[in-house]
Parts: sequence; structure tokens; C-alpha cells
Amino acid sequence: MSLKNKIINKEAHIGVIGLGYVGLPLAVEFSKAGFKVTGIDIDDSKVTSINNGNNYISDIDDSLIINLIKKKKLRATNDTSIIKELDAISICVPTPLSKVNEPDVSYIIDTVNSIKQYMH
Repeated sequence: MSLKNKIINKEAHIGVIGLGYVGLPLAVEFSKAGFKVTGIDIDDSKVTSINNGNNYISDIDDSLIINLIKKKKLRATNDTSIIKELDAISICVPTPLSKVNEPDVSYIIDTVNSIKQYMH
């Protein structure tokens, strides 16, 4: 099945890398829309929290995380090899401003370098 059809039929498996104040809400919205979502983060405490249904982002209703986990629409991992199984990914890692007010894209570069072997 083509990616377009997987998206239309909500059969695409979506990945969100970085489960902070941008990534987790994005993962939740994809899950609420009916997609299976795997969040990926290097912070084991975030992965454990999400998989246990515990929310650490104040803008998200706690019960929503629990419900999405129970429905198997949302899960978290620190294993980047899961990317082999994903149909699409969004990278939501920090881009802090440097001393000269330019975005520091090193987090994006590091992320891409760590996942490129699994991308298809």
C-alpha cells in the first residue's frame, strides 16, 4: 500500500523523535487523529512516564495519555531502530538560539546521524 493510502486510511505508523513540549503534544494529536504513534526519546524517564500513562506536559490532559496508551495508539521508546517500522517521522528536538541569535541545529544533525541507518 502506498504511503498516501496509509495516511488516508489512518494505517500509517507515525514516529515523533523528541518528546518534550513540542513532540509529546504532536504525538498525542496524531494519536487522537487515529494513527498509531511511537514516540522516541533518549530520556528514559520520559519514555517510562508515557508508557505508564503519566503525563509531564501541563497542556495535555492526564487522562488522554492513559486512554491513548490503553488503546495502543501511543507508546514510547528509546530504541531508534524502531524507525525501520515507521512510515513517517517528525523530529522535534531542541534548537536553542546561539549567542548570536542563530538556531543551534546540532541536535537535529545528531538525531539524523543516529537514525539514518534505519531510514527507508
